[in-house]
Amino acid sequence: MLPGVVNKAAKKDSLNKDSFEETFNENILNQNILNATPFVDSMEIRDTSDSLSLVSAETTCHEEFETQVEVYPVPKDNRFPYLSDWSVLFQPKRLHPRLERLIYWRDIPRSGMIFAGGFTILLAIKLFSILFVIPFVLLHIMMGSVIGRWVNAIKRAASGEGAGHDWIKYEQLVITLPREKVLLVTCLIVEQINDLIGHLKDLFLFKNTYDSFHFSLFLLSLAMLVKMMTGMTIVILTYTFVFTVPKLYELNKLYIDTKLNSMRKNLTIMINKFRVITAQ
Repeated sequence: MLPGVVNKAAKKDSLNKDSFEETFNENILNQNILNATPFVDSMEIRDTSDSLSLVSAETTCHEEFETQVEVYPVPKDNRFPYLSDWSVLFQPKRLHPRLERLIYWRDIPRSGMIFAGGFTILLAIKLFSILFVIPFVLLHIMMGSVIGRWVNAIKRAASGEGAGHDWIKYEQLVITLPREKVLLVTCLIVEQINDLIGHLKDLFLFKNTYDSFHFSLFLLSLAMLVKMMTGMTIVILTYTFVFTVPKLYELNKLYIDTKLNSMRKNLTIMINKFRVITAQ
């Protein structure tokens, strides 16, 4: 047989082998897509350039893009029937390092500036209007940018250096939303909403008398609280709570835990008595 014919036959066999492998991989991927559900427990699929690897996780959310499946983890421990889990604020190890340094005042000047700036903006929104505060804040940012450029230009002119300034790095800065994080947050929000709807249905239908009674007390307390103060006042108090109470708890953890345990025991006794009465 001629060498050219041998080369052509070898190339043909190689192409057939590659085509078979691509078809086989595509069939496996399509089967994974068909078997996937929007929220998959005990599995996480991470998309890499070469293959799809499986690792264990609590809950995952997947998104299909053409011939690839991208899956992002959705933690389950953030669920709560009525509100978010505020106890995470008192557990620094569970917080993001930046948030932990911020609300626990690890860097006092930085935390103080952010707290003062946010508190001032919230107070201005309460006294005036959000339609007045937002343009006013943006104008101040633009004025700061102009003043910074002028000061920088004067310093360079006085030092005798050439043209150019340090603001080029800000002009070349690309600000975009991370696609993966947006999908993760969207999946988390949808999961929280679905979970909340299921809890509300059980509460309004009095599936559990104790939980429904507890929810009615929560609604009554919320109505009385809103009657005593405006919504922005509640937001300001919540903002102040986040920046103060976790730090105070960290400094007085032993004393506060002792009192809370005593209160929790008494409350548990009262709840058990109530459950016995309602069960009869």
